[in-house]
Parts: sequence; C-alpha cells; structure tokens
Amino acid sequence: MILQITNNHKHFDIIINGDNMKFTENQQKAISHYESPALVLAVPGAGKTTVLLNRIKYLEKVHNVDPKSILSITFSKSQAIDMKERFSEKFPETDSAYFSTIHSFCYYIIKLYYKMNNRIFKILESNNDTNKYLVIRNIMRKINKTNSKDEDVEKFLQYYGYCKNMMIIKDFPKFDIENFEQIYQEYESFKKKNFFIDFDDMLTKSFEILNEDEYILKRIKHKYKFFQVDEGQDTSKIQFELIKKIAYPENNLFIVADDDQSIYSFRGADPSYLLDFNKIFSNASIYYIDQNFRCSDKIVNASNLFIKQNKNRYNKDVTSTKASNKKIIIKFPQNFLSLFSYLKNNINPDKKTAILYRKNISSIALTKYLHDQDIDFHSRYQKDDFYNHFVLNDILKMIAFSENKTSVGLFRDIYYKLNSYIKKTSINQLETYDESMPVLDRLLDDSTLSRYYVDRFMDLKSFFSGIKRAKGSKKIDIIMNDIDYKTYIEDSVLLQNQKISLDHLVEIYKYLFKDCECYEDFINEIENLKKIQKESIKHTSNLNLLTVHSAKGLEFDEVFIIDLIDGEFPTNIDSNKKNYENIFEEERRMFYVAMTRAKDKLTLLSPKTRNSVEVDSSQFLKDIIEIENNLKN
Repeated sequence: MILQITNNHKHFDIIINGDNMKFTENQQKAISHYESPALVLAVPGAGKTTVLLNRIKYLEKVHNVDPKSILSITFSKSQAIDMKERFSEKFPETDSAYFSTIHSFCYYIIKLYYKMNNRIFKILESNNDTNKYLVIRNIMRKINKTNSKDEDVEKFLQYYGYCKNMMIIKDFPKFDIENFEQIYQEYESFKKKNFFIDFDDMLTKSFEILNEDEYILKRIKHKYKFFQVDEGQDTSKIQFELIKKIAYPENNLFIVADDDQSIYSFRGADPSYLLDFNKIFSNASIYYIDQNFRCSDKIVNASNLFIKQNKNRYNKDVTSTKASNKKIIIKFPQNFLSLFSYLKNNINPDKKTAILYRKNISSIALTKYLHDQDIDFHSRYQKDDFYNHFVLNDILKMIAFSENKTSVGLFRDIYYKLNSYIKKTSINQLETYDESMPVLDRLLDDSTLSRYYVDRFMDLKSFFSGIKRAKGSKKIDIIMNDIDYKTYIEDSVLLQNQKISLDHLVEIYKYLFKDCECYEDFINEIENLKKIQKESIKHTSNLNLLTVHSAKGLEFDEVFIIDLIDGEFPTNIDSNKKNYENIFEEERRMFYVAMTRAKDKLTLLSPKTRNSVEVDSSQFLKDIIEIENNLKN
C-alpha cells in the first residue's frame, strides 16, 4: 500500500493493491483530523467505518502516532471483529491497532483493578451455574409472592439495563413491573454479597473505578492517546461519560455517528450529546459526510425528505452516487395472505433480500407461509414471547377444557375471562363434587341459582361443545366472539401495554391453527413452528427476515417493508405522554433506517385489513406517497 499525501495534509489518494480508492473532499477532511474533539456525521452508506479505519493509518503516517495508542470502540462484538478484519485486510503491515467493544474495555479496567487490589469477582450471566435469570425470578417470587413468567424477567432486565445505562440509581421511572425498585435493590445486594458482577455492571463499575482510582485512570491515559467511537448514536449516558473521562483533558475524541439512525432508546442510547457536541466541547470540529454510496437516488431523495420532518437533528442534504429509474414500489394487498403471495411472486432468489418489520410478531405467520411454500430463508427471531403470550395461553386452555370438561384446574384459570360473573365461592365449591362430573354441570347443580346463571351456564356448555366440534380457525372465532373473550382482552391493560393489535394476533392464530382439530394438534403446530424458526437461524440464504433493529448496519439489494399499518409502524403512542414527540421521532428514525437498507429496490406493503377488519395505512407510508408525488411535480 502507498499513501500519497499533499504537503498541506488535506487532500490525498489511497492506492491499495493497485486500485485507486477515491475519497470525497468531506471524507478527506474527516480522515485528516488530528487532535481535539471531532464529530463525524455520516449518513447511511457513507462509508463511516472506512473513514475511521483510514484515519488510523493517516495518524500513523502523517503524525507518527503509534497505532497501539489509538483505541477504537464500538458497541457489538461482531462490529469490533469486522473492523479488525477490515483493517488487517487493508493495512496488513500494521497489526497493532486496537478494536474493542465498550464492555470488553470496561472488563479490562475491572480485571486490572481487582488484580491490583487482590480481590475476586465472578461474572453473573445466563450461562453460569448461578443463572441471573433464575436469581431474578427467585427475587421476584420472594417479593411479589407469585411466580414470574419469562417475559417478566426479560422485561425487568431491560428496565434494569436502561437504568444502569442512564445512570438512574433512585427516583426510577414508572415501569410496568410490580415492586421494581425493591427487586432492583435486592438483586444489587445479592451480587454484592456473592462477589458477582453482571453485563450492565461492567459499565457502572468501571466508571466507579476510574473516578476513585487515580492510578488506573492515569494508566489508561498513558496507554491510549487517541479515542475513536463507531456508531456513536448508540452510546448511552454512562458510556459517553466513561469515554469522556478517559479522553480528558486532551479530548482527542473522534466520534463517527448518525443522529438520524439512533433507534435504541430502550437500551438507554442517548443521542442528545451528539446534538450538544459543540456545547460539551467548545473546540470541537464537526464534519458532514453526506454522500450515500449504497442507495439509489430515488431511495435517497425520498428518505432524506422523510427524515427532515424530525426536529431534533442535524440538518443534512444527502446525495446519491447511483442514478436509477426504479421507483419506490407501494402496494396495498387486501390481507396478510395477499401480502405473502406478493412477496412470493416478487422475491428474486438471486438477490440479497430483506423483509423488514417493526415487531417480531410480523414474522410468525410469514415463517410458516415461506416454509410451506418451500422458500428458504434466514431469520434472527429467537425469543419465545409469542408462545408465552397470555392470549395464546388462554385460547389453549379453553380448547383443552372443551376436551376435558371435568378439569377444575383448567376452569379455575379461565372462568373469570368468560364474562360469566361466576362467584369465587361457587368456584371453591367445585372441589366437593364427584371428579367425573363436568364442571358446568356441578355449577348447575345449585338449586339457588337465578335464571340468569342457569341460562349463562347452559350457554357455556353449548359454547365449549361447539369449540370441541369445530376445526382450527372456527375454534378461535367461537372463543373470541361467542364466549365473548374478546371483550375481556379489549378491557385488559396487558395488551395495551404490549402495543399489539388484537386483530393481528387473532389473524395469526387463525392462520397457524387452520388445520388443527384438537388440543394436541395445536401443541404440535406450535412445536413445529418453533423448530422451523430455530432451524432458520442457522440457514444461509439470500432471503432474510429481520426487525428494523436487527437490520441496522446491514444492506441488501432489495428490501420489502411489511405491515405498514397505523398503530403497528409507527407503533401506538399515547399522544398525551410528555415525551410523545421524542418517541414519535425515534419511530420515524426507525423507518428511515429501514428504507436506507435497500441498495436498488424498495417495496412498501400495507395490507387493507386485519382479521377482515379494515385498517388505516401507516402515517409514514402516507408521508412517502406525498413526498413521491411532490418529487414527480
């Protein structure tokens, strides 16, 4: 490799393996930045990682900076590995540059501190003998006096991580976890007593060490003179404070970011420091790399005008290097099956393709459809939250009871969800009857029953007999409408908190279980779907099923964004919330990220109905249609 640089160090060409790699003027300015803080605002497809890697070589060649004194930080292990491999490939003669995740760097600080002080610590994670999920489950059981579901533990860990990343140690936000603060403190006490630290502690503990141990802080500062941060928009409050701490006072801090791609607030990502960068560092330089080398001009023009609707951002005028005559395709299939059929007929197996969606639930029925059509695909969906959903569990219990009408245990779990107004005293008396006698007959055996209850219990007998006789989707219809379980769900805050459309759930259930005749068939169908999903994770395929969050940082020849329905993407947001605007802007950033994954072809799909009920298309889709019409004119 030959690095050619002019005398003023501002313009240069890099020649690698005989091929010219031309940089734009803005890229050159960023790469040639030397000392002092710098924020590089790089749009999607701008080659931001390339800029970061080439700056390492520039500092070495022009300013005689030892690459070992440059620490490049990112936020995922895969990104760190990718950066290291790309650097080694481009600059094989330089093997001493450091690339690390923020957590690995913090782990190094913690190990150093504990070794110097002759103290021990153990890592508490999911694969230990002492499993953190079991620890938290036990604490929740102890405090709340009830068994916690997997999703409750997951939810607690998400909120716990958020608090750690946002440096919240008291006055916690109102989370939908009963006794959150008490569980939090109990978990902290358990770890302290048993010398454990978990993944989130690596940030807080290392920050604590740097504030208290001057020797270790000086040692870090002596080892590293320059600090680079990739994907800076994903930085949380404590991560930024930690990085700022080690960079002070020289502040040779080089951050590559895109405030328009900040979509991880649920993890504590806080891009506000990007917007205040000049206030935090009075001598900061800000570079704009606003040329998109990935997407066609049609996609760039529409997505640029779309994201400009956000107020809290740096203004950028993105340009594309790729002229194209392919327009953004917008379709309104009648229902989800019509949508699936469209995908089947329009996916090019020779192209690297992504089907993107806002929530994982959008992949459930699609997974079964693609498998049934013998279409190979790769999926990242690994969670069991769909299978543990309270609505599905209720439906399965009702089907099970229709086949085992003597089970008091099953009836006890569902009776209050049937809009039947059965008294608890009546339920308690059920145990006194002959076990072979159907539960509803036991209830009817009460001579003091009013005419209302007699009629109601007779109706329930008829309904459950109907469920047993019916097949698949008809069973679901009876449960939802005839037994009036739908009313119970609509009144439940559980579904509202999850921001999931009931019609979407029912539509999926009816499709998945359309051929099921008995409870065992339902269970087998669920296990089969789990198996398909698990196997798809291992598949290497041109077709990828991903949430927008999972797709960030990736690119595809063709992208289909599905389920563009009001309330689904963007998700339902309470307009009365004081931070409504911030939440809505993040939803808009998510859609922007989704659009800009496409290199050549972008298709937007909005079904007209959910479970045969007409729905309104996404506001974001309406925005794109208006933008496209204005661009034509």
